[in-house]
Amino acid sequence: MTLFKKITYFLIIFVILNIITIYNYDYITGGNKNIPFNFTIEKKDNILNISGVFPNENDSKIVLNSLKIDKSDNIIYDDNTSIDSLLIEKLKPFIEKFKEDSINGSKIIYNSNGLYVIADLKSDESIKALNEINSKNNLFATLNMKVLVKDEKALSKEIEEIKSIVEKDDKKEEVIAPAVVEQVPTIKNIQEQVNNILKTNKITFARASTNLTPESIKTVEEIAKILKNHKYEIEVGGHTDSKGNPTLNQNLSEKRAQSVKDSLINFGINKDSIKSFGYGNKFPIAQEDELGLSEENRRVEIILKEKEVK
Repeated sequence: MTLFKKITYFLIIFVILNIITIYNYDYITGGNKNIPFNFTIEKKDNILNISGVFPNENDSKIVLNSLKIDKSDNIIYDDNTSIDSLLIEKLKPFIEKFKEDSINGSKIIYNSNGLYVIADLKSDESIKALNEINSKNNLFATLNMKVLVKDEKALSKEIEEIKSIVEKDDKKEEVIAPAVVEQVPTIKNIQEQVNNILKTNKITFARASTNLTPESIKTVEEIAKILKNHKYEIEVGGHTDSKGNPTLNQNLSEKRAQSVKDSLINFGINKDSIKSFGYGNKFPIAQEDELGLSEENRRVEIILKEKEVK
C-alpha cells in the first residue's frame, strides 16, 4: 500500500469517528446523561416501603430516616443522580399524614414528570388535610385520592348486628358498668414525650467537642427512662449548621450522634435497637445568618420507629 493510500485510509477513519461523536454528543447536558432521582413509597402491611434510584447507600439512608420510612426494597444506586433535599424536607409532614390515614396499597411516586399520589384514605378529613399540606408546602403533586367505602351489603350487615346488640342490652334489667380499659400509649405519644423533652432541654456539647454537657447527660437519662418501657427502633440523628468545612461538619454530626447513642446504651437501652446517623448541614430547620450560624440547626434528634416484623 502506497503512502498516499495509507494517509487517505486514516483520514476516512478519522472523519467517520468524528461524525459518530458529534451525532451522539448531548449538547444540552454536556454529554452526561443523568438518571433522574426517583422513588416509589407504598404502604404495605401498615408500614411504608420505598424503592427507587439513589446516588449511593448513604443518601438512600438519609432519605429513609428523614421521611421515617420503615423498609426499603429494590434500591438502585447510580452516581449520576442527586437527591432533591428541598423536596424531601417539604415531604416530611405529607408522609406523616399519609402513613397515618392511608389504606394499604396507597402509593407516592416521584419521577422526572413530578410527584403523584394514588391513595385510598380513611375519611374526607384526611383528603382535606393532605390537600392543604400539598398546597402549603408547594409540592405541586398530582393527587388521586378517595375515601375507601365499604360495599352496601357489608354496611347493612354491620347495621343489623349493631341493632341486635342494642336490642339485647335494652332487655337487660341490670345495668353493667363498662370495663375500664387501660389506654396503652402509641408510638406517636412516646415520640411527642421525647420531642417535648428535647424542646425544653436541648442536647448540647462542649465547644467543638463530642462530649455531652452535664445538663444534657441528665436529659438523655430522662429520655432513656421513657424508652426502656417500650420496644421501638431508635434512631439518633446529628445535625450542624453550614458554618465551616462541610466534611468536618459531617464528621462532627456523626460523632455527636454516636455520643448520644452510647449514652442511651449506658442508661439501659438495648444496643441492638438503636442506630446513629450524621447528616451535617443537609437538613436545616431554621434560617441561618450571613455567617452560616444557627443554634436551631445545630441539634440532635431522636426518632422512633416500629420494629419490623420478621
